[in-house]
Amino acid sequence: MSEDEKNNLKLIGKNQEDLKVISAYSQDSIVAVKDIIFLEKNRIFVMVINRFMWEDVEKGIYRQNKRIKCAIRFEGILKVKSKRINQKNRKKRLECLAIECNEILDKNYEINFFFLWWRCSYFNFRVYRSCYA
Repeated sequence: MSEDEKNNLKLIGKNQEDLKVISAYSQDSIVAVKDIIFLEKNRIFVMVINRFMWEDVEKGIYRQNKRIKCAIRFEGILKVKSKRINQKNRKKRLECLAIECNEILDKNYEINFFFLWWRCSYFNFRVYRSCYA
């Protein structure tokens, strides 16, 4: 394992507060529609993003446009819905603005991803997750 691989940021979110941290690190990331996947049988949602390395800025390291690919994965997903995202345009790139999580029913959550497009329209899709006690 290389030194860079050892130092890569690894985050695990277990609650809504953790998701706020993941959202902050995902801000301004770029994702292609083809890299947003819902594995319905496995109840897993994965999104591969190309994100800005905010952790370098926190360390005082300033590199021009330093980005890294990373995966965001959610387990226990019941369904996924998108709004104003053309699923057929698989090469379309979206800029992630934020990820939010809201409790909608007892131990069920709605995770919203917000994207910005070149016309300054907001796009989002919802991931519905059930949490087990």
